[in-house]
Parts: sequence; C-alpha cells; structure tokens
Amino acid sequence: MLTRALEFNQEDKIYFQHLGYQTLTIPLTAIHYRQFSAVTRCQLQVSEWLFFTSQTPVDLVLPLLATTCKIAVIGEKTAACVRSYGIEPTFISPFPNKKAMIAAFKKQYPQPTTIFYPKSQLADCFVENQLQVTHQVTAVIAYENRCPPASSALLAEALSQNLLTAAYFASPSAWHRFARVYQSNPQPLTFFAIGATTQAAIQAAGYSATIIH
Repeated sequence: MLTRALEFNQEDKIYFQHLGYQTLTIPLTAIHYRQFSAVTRCQLQVSEWLFFTSQTPVDLVLPLLATTCKIAVIGEKTAACVRSYGIEPTFISPFPNKKAMIAAFKKQYPQPTTIFYPKSQLADCFVENQLQVTHQVTAVIAYENRCPPASSALLAEALSQNLLTAAYFASPSAWHRFARVYQSNPQPLTFFAIGATTQAAIQAAGYSATIIH
C-alpha cells in the first residue's frame, strides 16, 4: 500500500514493484497550496537562501522566485525537483533528514544569512529553532497536508478484505491517519518508512518499520 499524494507515487510504485510487490495506492495525504501575501512574496525575494525540506512546496515557490538566490535541499529527490526548473541547488544534505541537513549547513555556512523556509501546517519548528540562533529565518506555511475524505473508507475496506501485506509511509501524518483506521482491524503487516522521523512515529505506536530510500 502506497500512501503518498497521487502525484508523488510513481517512483515509489516502481521501487516496490522491483522488490516483487503489487501496489495499491490509498493516498493518506492531499496537498492544498496557500496563497502567499504580498509581504511573504517580498520576503522570498530578499532572502539569500531558500530551504526545501520536502519536494512538495517546490512547484509553488519556484515560479514565484523573481531573483537569484541560493537553494538548500534535503535530498536528491528534492534536488531533482529543483533541477526541473533549470536551477542547480547550492547545498544538498548529505543525508535526507532535517537533523543531518541542518548540522551540515551550519558547518558549511556559519556566517549569518537570511533564509526563507516554506513548510506544511503539520511541520515542526526544528529547522527554524536550530538556525535562528545565527541566521534570520522566515518560516511560512506554504501548504496544508490533509487526508483525502474517501481514503479512510478505502483503507478500512482494504483491511477488511485482507488485501494488504505491507504499507509504506512518507510522513508521520500518513502513519497517524493509517493507525486510526488500522487499530480497529489490526493484522500482521510489514511497515516501511521514508526516514528516521517517520520510523520513530511508527515505533512509538509499538510497531517496527524499515527505512527505505
């Protein structure tokens, strides 16, 4: 079972098919972009750095960028999204998680700078809390991460028919939405997680998960 928003599932589908899985997509995430205010757009233009800790806000933010700035990304997948606009990221995290990204960035760029950081309404404040000691960070809610209305019913049906042997989660929010339905009909499943943060959310509920990608 793949749980990402539909537009982000193709690579995951190919990956798991190569492992021998048949895939079923039940998106537990739907992205709703917000409109930036004039003040926010201005802050974007005057910031020296643009931070992407996800692929999701790239398509919203880059078309608004009217000036040249440096771009930091959390991993190669996000870097590929940025490159699709003809822009080469200045900084790519050595490992695709926020802790590694911030540690490497602070070591490589210790001098004070200005950073524009678009994120979801569910994101924590780790990035800005770690950086704002030295840098000026503008953190903006660029999009909302919601659960598609029909997905809970589709998941409940798949579980009731024993259609699933494994599930892949790309965010803690997807796991929590899954768990609310799963707890009514628990069954042996293999869980995969995109990274340590999502893995930790699954483990906190008493399950194990294997990190992929």
